[in-house]
Amino acid sequence: MSVSNQLIRFMREKRGWSQEQLATISGISERTVQRVEKDGKCSLESKMALASAFEVSPVDLEDSVQSDLLFEQTHMDWSSITGYVILLIVLPILIYLLTNTHGIWEIGCILIVDGLTLAIATVSYGVDDTIWFFGNSFSPVKKVAGSESYKVYIVMANQVIQYAYTFGCVTSLVYLLVMLTQAPDRFRHINIVVVEAVIPIIYAILLIELWIRPFKYKLEKRLAESMSNRKK
Repeated sequence: MSVSNQLIRFMREKRGWSQEQLATISGISERTVQRVEKDGKCSLESKMALASAFEVSPVDLEDSVQSDLLFEQTHMDWSSITGYVILLIVLPILIYLLTNTHGIWEIGCILIVDGLTLAIATVSYGVDDTIWFFGNSFSPVKKVAGSESYKVYIVMANQVIQYAYTFGCVTSLVYLLVMLTQAPDRFRHINIVVVEAVIPIIYAILLIELWIRPFKYKLEKRLAESMSNRKK
């Protein structure tokens, strides 16, 4: 019986497991794991054990579905791109017309909210998962092996949403404190101060509602499809 050796190696490395750890988790020998990753040959019992370890269907490990499970051909999702263009270009122009910061504060907010959100996501989930997450946000979600991976990325989406809101609110609070202590005269123009103070929160909301949350809905749809296919 054969399985996709590339897929087995991909799923093991994605979880950060060594061959020895996979052998322990699945209950098969390390030599069997090495043989499977080398030529894809294994017994039915080993295939079932590996599927159980990865929490996928045994069918998902077959070589015939490898291309679907690793990557599938995608095209650009223009709805996501349009949302991000609004986020990065249209909104700063509108805010620039309403304030006197000449775009400096708007650019700063983009770097703070978007940049810190991306940085913390990378620290929390690693470079590979972060690249997959944000890279897929501009295209239809690629198929991945098993429903577990979708669940991981949905959790990641929830975390990214929390990061963005947190950075937006904290940035606004810090801005108000700095203005209060370092430039109290600016409060004579309270309308401008208020607009500038809420800009980070506005960026966080738009980052979430125009980009991250729609992507989360795509992941949830993929998860539902994956679970439905298993029941058939």
